[in-house]
Amino acid sequence: MNGPAKTPAVSTQAKLLLASLGVIIALAARQIYIQTLPLHSPATSTAENSASAEPRPDPEKIARPHLDWAAVQTDAAIEDSLLPVRTFFRDAKQGTADYAADLLGFRSKMKIVWDTLPLTEKVHPTFVRTRFEEKIFKPADLEKIVEQSVSGYLQQVEGIEGEMLVRLRTDMADFPDSYPIVDLDRAALKKSYEEALAVALEASGDDLTHAGSELLVSTVAGEVLTIVALRIGVSAGILGVGGASGTVTLGVGVVVGLIVDQVVSFVWDWYADPQGNLAATLNSKLDDMSLLVVSGPDGRGGIKAQLQKLAATRAKLRREAIMNV
Repeated sequence: MNGPAKTPAVSTQAKLLLASLGVIIALAARQIYIQTLPLHSPATSTAENSASAEPRPDPEKIARPHLDWAAVQTDAAIEDSLLPVRTFFRDAKQGTADYAADLLGFRSKMKIVWDTLPLTEKVHPTFVRTRFEEKIFKPADLEKIVEQSVSGYLQQVEGIEGEMLVRLRTDMADFPDSYPIVDLDRAALKKSYEEALAVALEASGDDLTHAGSELLVSTVAGEVLTIVALRIGVSAGILGVGGASGTVTLGVGVVVGLIVDQVVSFVWDWYADPQGNLAATLNSKLDDMSLLVVSGPDGRGGIKAQLQKLAATRAKLRREAIMNV
């Protein structure tokens, strides 16, 4: 019987040939795979993946809470700025009793008698005004305290904005180097902000806000005092009804002098026909004047309303400036 058929043995040369062919195919496949990959180093790819995983910071989003904080602080500073005015009138009331005593005293009465004589210069009205300035307040004092209230507010605003920049710089310390603010120290940041604010002011077209601080103070004070003068009875024909137009023509000092003249006139009228307690009546007049200076007629036109207007305008300009630092 014949046995099972034998499979012919594969020669050694054939095996080597097959192995070489497999290596060649593997190398070709590897080369094709490599050519399909992006031409980036592993380190670059890792960095890009990390960067794409972390979103770029949003300056406006980070600045918003600091801008809101500054707005709250500048609004609160208005009340602080009104305190000197309220204190001024409160202190003025401390002199009304002495002033009334002078007007009702012997010297005052003798001057009234003198004024009744023919061909004599009237001296009692001058006495009434002089004593008012000595015991109550001088026109220059009222002008100064109103301007102090406005200038004090502007100084507080600058301080608040300085603190805002410090807070903002701290929050942006980890920003990428591509953001200019990263390279600014405190002084440079303040300078950059002031320059951006100046640009925003120029673009706003707001003449009042764009004015220098000294002119701004005198303009606001003039508007406030003109409104007070008109309300207590100074002739609108003298001052004009157009806001601070009277102060432009006459000067703030003259307007305040007219206010004092009206108060003195009231005292003179009272003296001619005394009704009630002079000191108490004067205190009431001073309270009314304080309210007019602070709040204005019907809550409009006083220092408070003027500062609120400034605060709102400044908040808008501040936001524009921060976005351009």
